[in-house]
Amino acid sequence: MVVVQDYLGLGEESQGLHPDLHAELTANAVIDMIRAARVYACQSELLLSDRLFLAGYSEGGFATLATHKIIEAEYSDEFQLTAVAPMAGPHDLLGITQDMLSRHSYDMPAFLVYLVGAYNDVYGWNRIADIFQEPYATNIPGYLDGNMDGSEINDALTTNLDSLFAPDFKVSFLAGNENQIEAALIENSPLEWGPIAPVRLIHGTADSTVLFENSVTAYNSLLANGGLSVDLVSLNGADHFSGAFPAYLFALAWFDSLRIAN
Repeated sequence: MVVVQDYLGLGEESQGLHPDLHAELTANAVIDMIRAARVYACQSELLLSDRLFLAGYSEGGFATLATHKIIEAEYSDEFQLTAVAPMAGPHDLLGITQDMLSRHSYDMPAFLVYLVGAYNDVYGWNRIADIFQEPYATNIPGYLDGNMDGSEINDALTTNLDSLFAPDFKVSFLAGNENQIEAALIENSPLEWGPIAPVRLIHGTADSTVLFENSVTAYNSLLANGGLSVDLVSLNGADHFSGAFPAYLFALAWFDSLRIAN
């Protein structure tokens, strides 16, 4: 059985702003869907195996690793993970934000606006006007109300980050003076723990949307914190979009090999 969760704030029945890259809220959406699938299988008299695999790409890669962490920390009596494949995920949120704000341009500004908008909402910062320049600051809440998809938001923004972000905010953040924001990014980065279930990170080396270094940082951190089985598969020359299909093929081949071996 394959289960695909609908994150908070993205489904037709889900109200409120999607809490983009918030570890606990994202992981709980995954966990709740697995529970619902088990209930459905029981009611439908479908026999499931006891093997549970997690995989996801981009934001889904982040969700996968965050879910893995929370399951082993809080729900190990309910779920026993067989293997986990986080692919091209923004795991080091502080590092990726520092990198983005050091650039002059970024092709997917909607990703940055969604992250800031989500954290502004979850943590009650009320700082959109401080972080972004006009005319974007006034319009961003409307971009995130659920009526525009990612490509439409992207088209409404500018790829010039010097024009998108307020200069004072960029200087303050890069100088290490935005302690509240830094703390939230670190808190939601699923890095400082040692996973028990096998992890295989998969990422394209030419990814400029979510830098390959995110998976390298995650790999090194998970191992340093006592991870029992952590691997990193590098997709040489693949960017964020060309690497998606090969990444899933690698993940499925790995899952199949474990399933057959068991």
